Amino acid sequence: MSNNILTIKEYFDNSTFIIPHYQRGYKWSAKEKDEEKSSVYFFCESIKNAYLNNKNVDYFIEAVTVVQEKKAAPIVLVDGQQRTTTLYLIFIVLEEFDFLKDVILDYKIRKDSDEYLKNLLASEGKIEVDTTVQDIYYFNEAVKTIEEVLNEVLN
Repeated sequence: MSNNILTIKEYFDNSTFIIPHYQRGYKWSAKEKDEEKSSVYFFCESIKNAYLNNKNVDYFIEAVTVVQEKKAAPIVLVDGQQRTTTLYLIFIVLEEFDFLKDVILDYKIRKDSDEYLKNLLASEGKIEVDTTVQDIYYFNEAVKTIEEVLNEVLN
């Protein structure tokens, strides 16, 4: 077993991420019963604060558990689907489309979600939202939260 520490760029570089069938839907942006803010809010807020206050300091987002058969093979997300998807959405909000052009989040287990993410990237973040599909509803809520939190950095 190896413990590899990667930068976000290294993690996303030319990667295909497979969301396996056993992963739950994307609901990370949902607020818990007693919480005023969502997990996406706190995740983005901590990234924003790290950027604004410590531009030269490493920032760790917790461990992600993946399986990759060999170098350049698709990465199966065993644990870290919510964080990986949220980082992907952050890059879309930041309009880092060139950075994401070779990154694939393979949600084929949920075809509507897979198609939405592909279209979101292809349309550079401007897409109609089908709020009847759980993942798509929460992807959209996450994008709104990311925009809200990163507004200070973006403007």
